[in-house]
Amino acid sequence: MKTLSLFTILRTAVLVAVIGGGNGLSQQLPPPATPVPGAKPQAQPQLAPPGVPVPGGVRPGVPTPGALPAPPPTPAVQGSPVPGLGQAGVPRFRPRPAPPAQTTSVPTPAQPAPVPTLTQGDYSYTTDDKGQATIVGFSKDFKGELTIIDTLGGYPVSRIGSYAFASTPGITRLTIPASVTNFGVGAFADCTGLTSVAIPDGVTSIGINAFFVCTGLIKVTIPGSVTNIGAVAFDGCSGLSEINVDDGNAEYSSLDGVMFDKNWTTLILYPRGKPGSYTIPDSVTSLGRGAFSGCTSLASVTIPGSVINIGEHAFSGCTGLTSATICSGVTNIEGGAFGGCTGLTSVTIPGSVKRIFSHAFYGCTGLSSVTIPESVTVIGQGVFQGCTKLPAALQSLAPRGGAVPASRSNPGQIPQRQPRPRVVVPSSR
Repeated sequence: MKTLSLFTILRTAVLVAVIGGGNGLSQQLPPPATPVPGAKPQAQPQLAPPGVPVPGGVRPGVPTPGALPAPPPTPAVQGSPVPGLGQAGVPRFRPRPAPPAQTTSVPTPAQPAPVPTLTQGDYSYTTDDKGQATIVGFSKDFKGELTIIDTLGGYPVSRIGSYAFASTPGITRLTIPASVTNFGVGAFADCTGLTSVAIPDGVTSIGINAFFVCTGLIKVTIPGSVTNIGAVAFDGCSGLSEINVDDGNAEYSSLDGVMFDKNWTTLILYPRGKPGSYTIPDSVTSLGRGAFSGCTSLASVTIPGSVINIGEHAFSGCTGLTSATICSGVTNIEGGAFGGCTGLTSVTIPGSVKRIFSHAFYGCTGLSSVTIPESVTVIGQGVFQGCTKLPAALQSLAPRGGAVPASRSNPGQIPQRQPRPRVVVPSSR
């Protein structure tokens, strides 16, 4: 037989006392303390007999039935209560030390130094690391014929910067040096006295608004080197009657002073000042955006059956247009195509047309008769809005055929002619 240790016997007795609620087991009380001579005797706590409730529910020195043993004390850690602290003026929590600051030096990228603007005579210019000069400004007081200088400060002039010669009305004739390869935005915009310009073979790009509102310009020749002509480069040139393209040009072509793409399939630009009537060649399948926009001298136009698409604002603002013959074959009339053609009195839409996009005939105040065939399945918003001589039902014709692509609609902002970027000429050069 194994000998039970004293610890095992005592633990068994405690468990029996807990389970039995104290019945059947005498309480073992600690022996009284030995009195100290001369000391005042201390009052002993009065213990209730087994089974008698004690106020507060606990009998000192006796385990409470059903109670769990108290957990061992938790050692103090950073940021937790610490025994003995909490008195007045002493923090209850031990502050957690702040982590050491980490300093990482991030190198600041070097900022490019501003390009200085230099001057030579009437010119302002900058230079680049390729050893080339860009003209960025010119005297507004100049009057007469101008041959732009080809070297500034010993550097060849390779570029005409944005608005460099803009709003210089005294320039009448312009010769550009062979060293120049491109014109910036609005480079010669608003030069209202300019009547002739010689663009050299070597220029590859003519920027947006390059000759915007050069109302005195009559004739332009595009050399064979040009591969890009920016939007509305010649818009507002109300006196321009002829645009000729060199036969060696790989991107553009011309016929009777009208500019096309190289394949003669897209009519790109009709001169704004070219008067009379015009019949579009039957090789053309598309009219470019704003192709005839603002041609106030155009009286009548015939669109052949080869044309499939009449582009956005193609004839917008042609206030002198009184007759537009649309032959069978056209399928799309894009947004604002005839907007603001106030002289147009009647139009017959052929049975080949399937889609008429938003505001196609907006503001045609002279239009009194129109025929829409059953073939039309898509009608955009406000197609006949502002056509005051048409019946009210047509003016408020509801859209149909599903959503109209955003690029082909202009809700709330309907130009009577092709919208053009505003020319902003810097106050200082």
